[in-house]
Amino acid sequence: MTKAKKITLWYSIFLLALILNQSEAMKNDLKVIIVVHGLWILLLAITWIYFKNGRWE
Repeated sequence: MTKAKKITLWYSIFLLALILNQSEAMKNDLKVIIVVHGLWILLLAITWIYFKNGRWE
């Protein structure tokens, strides 16, 4: 996977989680809460995988 694809994937997950986190549905719907927390966990896992070698490439 190229560096540009990794960056695009990371930022797309980040923005989706951030937008859902700020939505009104986050306060009311259990499914949205679970999805948002899952996205944050996925983002942390991807970040750890990308940086465990010390580089994005």
